Amino acid sequence: VGLGTTEAQRIDGGDLAESDFVDTFPPDAELEGYRIRYAVQVQDTVRNLSTPTQAHVDVPNVTPPAAPQRVDARTQDGRAFVSWSPSPARDLSAYRIERASGAQPFAAIDSVRAGVTSWTDYDELPVDSARYRVVAVDLARLTGVSAAAGWTQADRQAPPRVRNVRARAGASGVRVTWDPVASRDLAGYVVTRADRGAGVFVVVGHVEGGTEWVDPAGQAGAFYRVVAVDRSSNESAPSEPAQAREPRVGGRR
Repeated sequence: VGLGTTEAQRIDGGDLAESDFVDTFPPDAELEGYRIRYAVQVQDTVRNLSTPTQAHVDVPNVTPPAAPQRVDARTQDGRAFVSWSPSPARDLSAYRIERASGAQPFAAIDSVRAGVTSWTDYDELPVDSARYRVVAVDLARLTGVSAAAGWTQADRQAPPRVRNVRARAGASGVRVTWDPVASRDLAGYVVTRADRGAGVFVVVGHVEGGTEWVDPAGQAGAFYRVVAVDRSSNESAPSEPAQAREPRVGGRR
């Protein structure tokens, strides 16, 4: 018998008169993925041997490779550096690198050959955070997935300034409207009010998911400014003040 590419050796333990033989292996023998080759020869009474008749058995690989350990991910100079401890799998073929950001699922972004234990992400990195994991892939394409490692970067970028603020006084108060701010992590808006355009503005309302607000205590002549706020509590510059005016009636205010 020969295992994989090893040299064949006799295993019958003596001459056999029967036409079958049971080959046994130790319980801890690692045979998955190997081809076991057998050869049978006939021997006569003077110990002449026939030409060998050969056969083989392919042992299926059904056990996934051990996952890489101690995965580490860190950023420097706009790049992410990922490293890991190797999988001990003897039939490893490659490592697959996967990345996720925010609420997005993991997606494969690259692969490296077995034996490599570090990788650099040269893509443009997400603004706030990213997570990486390393997947060991064996010759049978079975996989072992590592735990995730990542980094979180403080968001210090304020949203854009709110524009086109308008204020209209009415029977129910002052209705303040504005154009929506384009910001991927916008949390909402803060509405402030002052008696004068250059006066001290105080917070009178908070808005989430909309671009208008009614100030029930507002009156014509008051000034309003709106500030955009993101999920990291960064605030935009205040908008230009808008004075509350009564609606026009018959072409006159």
